[in-house]
Amino acid sequence: LATQEDARHADVTLSPLKVVRPSTPQFYGLESVDNPTHRKLNLERAFRLRHIDNLFDRHERTRAGFLAVIEEFLRNDKTKRGHVEFICSALKRLEEFHVQADLHVYHRIIDVFPKFKFFPKGTLDLHWPAHTPQIETAGSILERMDYFGVLPNHETIEKLSDVLTYESDAVEKAISMGWWKSMMQDANPYNIGGVQRYRPYVLAGLVLKRMAGKKAEVQVIRAEDEQGKTPWVLSIQSERQAERSRRYQFTDLPLFVEGPRCVYVHRVPQYYYVLTTDPALSGKESDDPGEAVALSICITPVGSGETLNCWLDSLKSKYPIKGSVVCFQRGPFA
Repeated sequence: LATQEDARHADVTLSPLKVVRPSTPQFYGLESVDNPTHRKLNLERAFRLRHIDNLFDRHERTRAGFLAVIEEFLRNDKTKRGHVEFICSALKRLEEFHVQADLHVYHRIIDVFPKFKFFPKGTLDLHWPAHTPQIETAGSILERMDYFGVLPNHETIEKLSDVLTYESDAVEKAISMGWWKSMMQDANPYNIGGVQRYRPYVLAGLVLKRMAGKKAEVQVIRAEDEQGKTPWVLSIQSERQAERSRRYQFTDLPLFVEGPRCVYVHRVPQYYYVLTTDPALSGKESDDPGEAVALSICITPVGSGETLNCWLDSLKSKYPIKGSVVCFQRGPFA
């Protein structure tokens, strides 16, 4: 490589190199802003993205509103100019419109692609396809489907093959997803299917049963209010926890309510509280010396002092913990 000293002797001038970063698949903008053509294209893309955001903002946050945005985009632009930007914006707003688990919505998003425009022109293009934004965008659609647990079917494969041919990486990934997900969807012996159809009150009971075991019974400390004014409170104890609570020698050392802690059930967070003993007295009761012993678990949508005291009062009526001081420790999700 020539240095500046070599260039001075050769009577030439070396200009500094300009590093151009690769474009991101979310925007597909051109980084060379010094080029007038690239600057014009970037402005056009920015204007197109702003127009797409306005389309989504004008409609209601429902499934019908999301499909109406797609239909309006297809109706206004027959050439489907800006389809990559539209699909990227649509994928970011799936949860906002509550359509992240709808297979028909993903099919309509795939329909935004122009059909038969990105087929290989020859043998070399077939074996070494060009890296285009459409390939990245199709992969992003499948990644979203995989993340939200949506199973692609034959219609999904046909729509992708009309865009990128049957031999494309996107079609191969869709076929692989369909095979593996259908094989592994029943592999979990403790699966809670259809979490979205459960009310939070019912789902909390299922989560407590999973924590304490099938033989444990969920105790309804405060039932669900139809009007939603009073927060419900559910509690549970396993057989071992109930036995420890009966024979535990409570002293002047305090008990602790730890929480809220978080556990996810199909991406639905559940926040729970645990009543534990002082670690100093837990050497005989705990498997690990110095570790606190859990006595009870509670789930409530509002972790206020009133709801937690309601849970503790129910325990005081059954176990000799009336004189114990209870300290509240904030969890990482407080």
